[in-house]
Amino acid sequence: VRLEARTFTIAADDVRLRGATRLEASAPTVSWKAGRLEIAAERILQRARDFYAWFTDLFQVKSRRARAVPEESYSMRTGKAHLTARGDMNIDGKKIHLG
Repeated sequence: VRLEARTFTIAADDVRLRGATRLEASAPTVSWKAGRLEIAAERILQRARDFYAWFTDLFQVKSRRARAVPEESYSMRTGKAHLTARGDMNIDGKKIHLG
């Protein structure tokens, strides 16, 4: 089935899209608006040249492990910062400036 139109609107109380092997969307701009967006997946891969995210309140990541691997620099600015480890904590650098 192939549908082509300048504007195509689907309006329903419940909409489900299912692909046996793949579901793909392609457009210069893709917008999703929702009161709540839930994603459940075995693995999520994101690739972008630049990635920006704005949160008005809380941004929280809960995981067994976390890692950030920037190639050039890492910067964090905040009013207060707390870093706590139950075990060893290592800081390694050519120079470490405190205060």
